[in-house]
Amino acid sequence: MAYNKTCYMCGHSYERHKIVSEENSLLKIEFCSAEGCTCGREVDLNKPEPEPVKKDSVAIWDLVVEDMKKRNRVGTEKYGTPLQAFNGRDALVDAYQEALDLVVYLRQKIEEEKINDSPTIDR
Repeated sequence: MAYNKTCYMCGHSYERHKIVSEENSLLKIEFCSAEGCTCGREVDLNKPEPEPVKKDSVAIWDLVVEDMKKRNRVGTEKYGTPLQAFNGRDALVDAYQEALDLVVYLRQKIEEEKINDSPTIDR
């Protein structure tokens, strides 16, 4: 079965993947045969990640800085002022609530990216 689509995890064509099953237009992929690709690996959330590999792509810091500038504009438009100290809000409570939301979104993405049926986190 040939696919013209690419894997949402690694960007390689599905032709490089071993297709385990296909249900409701969703592919269950066992692994990618591209050298060094880790899209089909089981994630151990307690194991340190390997050293990063240098790539010819945009620096993530540059993307984050641009995102921060955009968020500042959005916040200023929404609240009529940029974020400032002593603004009547408790920054620690705000940050803690945002961190809780972040953890939930991160766990959602981990669940969505699971490829096989074996759990990666004890439940």
